[in-house]
Amino acid sequence: MALSRSKNQVGAAQKPLVAYSLLLTMFRFYYELSAMNYEPLFLSSIQDPVTRNVFNDILYTIYKINFLLIAEGCKLIAA
Repeated sequence: MALSRSKNQVGAAQKPLVAYSLLLTMFRFYYELSAMNYEPLFLSSIQDPVTRNVFNDILYTIYKINFLLIAEGCKLIAA
């Protein structure tokens, strides 16, 4: 009984740390996204503007999904 209680206390103590690390990850994604202006290096080698825009939209969607998942993770941890 005492062992399970101590595990719960450790888990509760680590909640803010996990939420903080998730927030840092979210800001890191935002920084990378804004620094590359949604266009990583391999997109600059694509000459066709339509293909470039499609890849650009796909990458932006992936980053947006990452933001949403991290934000939901923070909500669950904070609850």
